[in-house]
Amino acid sequence: YSGVRPAFDAQKAVATSEFDDARRPFLVQGKSQKSLSAKDEPLTLEQVRELLNKNK
Repeated sequence: YSGVRPAFDAQKAVATSEFDDARRPFLVQGKSQKSLSAKDEPLTLEQVRELLNKNK
């Protein structure tokens, strides 16, 4: 199609800075993470099944 032309500023580039919060850890915990973190001990397979099936 011959009617297509590049945009007038297609060759422009803008310097960017690194996002400051990129290294910040994710701090929001959902309800499943709260119940896992409450004990801070390895869970058995049965305990994991109970947690996953809690809302069914």
